[in-house]
Amino acid sequence: MQTLFFYGTLCHEPLLRAVLGHDLANLTITPGQLAGHSVSQVAGESFPIIHAAPDRFAPGLVVQGLTEADVTRLDFYESGYLYDLRPMTVETPGGPVTAMVYFAQDGAWQPGAP
Repeated sequence: MQTLFFYGTLCHEPLLRAVLGHDLANLTITPGQLAGHSVSQVAGESFPIIHAAPDRFAPGLVVQGLTEADVTRLDFYESGYLYDLRPMTVETPGGPVTAMVYFAQDGAWQPGAP
């Protein structure tokens, strides 16, 4: 089972259900935040990007219990936006957890408005 941190469109549970192709009952979903990062709209686009931002915190959701099949479906969804997974330490109410986070490929997009 895998743990991912979502900060954008996949925080919307109906969309997450659609991408995964199943309900979320077997997953543990908790709020989290990624220190030293911020979420902005991609410049000229209508979807979000996470990027380094000292002294900031990017809010989102930590989703635990994802299967390999789930991550394959998520990768398919995110690859259309040129995003790849990176391991990060995310703060949660229960303490820090290691989670995979989708970041834009280098040079793919530029952050716009918060």
